[in-house]
Amino acid sequence: MIIYIPDKIDNIDNIEIGCLCTISHCNCLSREKKIFVDIGLRAAQSSSFSIFDYLRLIQRVFKKGAEIYAVIPDVFCNSRKTLENFNKYYKIISRYAKTVFVLQYFYVDIDIYRDVLDVVDVVALPAHKHCDVTCIARPRVCAERIERALRRLYNYKIHLLGPVIRTLRILRGTLWNIYSFDTSSYRKAPNKKAKEKLGGKWQVTDNTVATNWFIEWLKQAGIIA
Repeated sequence: MIIYIPDKIDNIDNIEIGCLCTISHCNCLSREKKIFVDIGLRAAQSSSFSIFDYLRLIQRVFKKGAEIYAVIPDVFCNSRKTLENFNKYYKIISRYAKTVFVLQYFYVDIDIYRDVLDVVDVVALPAHKHCDVTCIARPRVCAERIERALRRLYNYKIHLLGPVIRTLRILRGTLWNIYSFDTSSYRKAPNKKAKEKLGGKWQVTDNTVATNWFIEWLKQAGIIA
């Protein structure tokens, strides 16, 4: 399993750590690590997303010479426009990176994507927010939807987009069937004690803090002991 994060942290146990790169934050680039380029949830929800900035980012990352996975821009809760974006941008993105396609509304209908599934390299499932629920508030609902989708998509490489800790804990039995996921949630203090050590600061301040908090996050998610 690969976990993509925005900090430069070494592999942990049997977990491969990759670089999570977005337009707003791309500071972990390395030739030695796999790189996941994403537009992010905020951009997927925005009507002002710049495809030109995103394509320039992919091209910049491509020059690093690493193995790159790039999300074909999706539109939150809009299957039709997400498919339209596939038709618009698949060819150009696939010149520079392995392609990742987000299945919006995957818990309602997967069949509408049947012509795309065998073309892209990785299939992504939203795991932080769905159209009708947030996974922070309803982690079991999200986990059950993901488990059902995994049974139907067992032949494909599956990526989870921003899963929350409680959803990961529920998915623990099937988590190793997932190819990869991304997170930046660990960058907030995992508990009061960690915050106090930073003099009340609640966000990552350096790579040492990022590593310690990430390990704590993995433990809370049940991924490592």
